[in-house]
Amino acid sequence: MEFGVSVGHITAIDYAQHGERLGFTRCWVTDSPLLRSNLFATLAAIAMTTKTIKLGTGVAVCGVRLAPEAANGIATINALAPGRTFAILGTGNTAMRMLGSRPMSAKALREYVRVVRGLLDGEEVQYTMDGASHPVRFTSLEQNYVRLDPRPEIYVAANGPIGQ
Repeated sequence: MEFGVSVGHITAIDYAQHGERLGFTRCWVTDSPLLRSNLFATLAAIAMTTKTIKLGTGVAVCGVRLAPEAANGIATINALAPGRTFAILGTGNTAMRMLGSRPMSAKALREYVRVVRGLLDGEEVQYTMDGASHPVRFTSLEQNYVRLDPRPEIYVAANGPIGQ
């Protein structure tokens, strides 16, 4: 059985540290730009101050960042905490509604996850932006700015009837 702790803001990284001391196996950071601290900044701070606890997004709101940027954030955390990185991706009900928008559709989420997973697998993927599709991939991997190995785990959050 695994136990986890959730951290919602940069001033609460001690929750992750305490959870690690107690033997918790996972820490996820919530993502809501108008409500919480920046997701990847908080994950980076936790990665720099912990050693064993797995770190991830929970739930990363796909509608607030481009898929390649999300893959970059995940791969950057994986460079700071190799083998301890995971991501939970979702449509972002609360965050999107706070921005005056609807959550992402299930079809759009599926495409988003395809791009993120492909990039994190080191693949070149077709990415569509502003109606134009282009092949994209991580470059300069030898610089170790991002890390794709060990492979970050990806999970999809599902609340609505289509997701379930």
